[in-house]
Amino acid sequence: MKLADFPAGWQAVPKDDEDDDEATEKRIAECVGVDHGDLYGDEPSAESPEFTNEDEETISSKVVVMASADEASDGLGIVASETYRTCISGEVATSVEESIKGEGASVGEISLNEVSVGQHGDEVTAFRVEIPFELNGFEATAALDFAIVRVDRALVQLTGYRISVGSLTTDDYVTYLDLATKRTQTALKAA
Repeated sequence: MKLADFPAGWQAVPKDDEDDDEATEKRIAECVGVDHGDLYGDEPSAESPEFTNEDEETISSKVVVMASADEASDGLGIVASETYRTCISGEVATSVEESIKGEGASVGEISLNEVSVGQHGDEVTAFRVEIPFELNGFEATAALDFAIVRVDRALVQLTGYRISVGSLTTDDYVTYLDLATKRTQTALKAA
């Protein structure tokens, strides 16, 4: 993804600290019950900046190129599992709770749902973690969308964060997923 893909008002911001990312990856791999390298290997990859709008909603993408289509399919199988999704939900809940700590803040019951994004690439899985919260009398729901598409031997991951009072819609998310998938298909054909 690139900034030109988004409407006016969006901006690109650098990713968070990689040390925090690695610590999170290790916790998720341990929770899922796989080696860190099985889930977060050292295959060639490309990652977009995080794109954000005035509502502080975000979209980011990552493409990982595996040695074979079978390896990519195995990787997709891990992230499509209920165990992986439950582990991600726990990480998201912890992150939201930490970000709104303080008086007048509370987090409700987290829900985990399959999301229909249509057919993209060779295989696709998508899910949403929703967290209702209250902050100083203001109630909203934070939603974190995850979609992973296998395109031959590559995995395309699109992550989106939005809140119920924001402007980013599920249709927008699907449009960005389609764009990232098509770009990956084009790049693989050219390679």
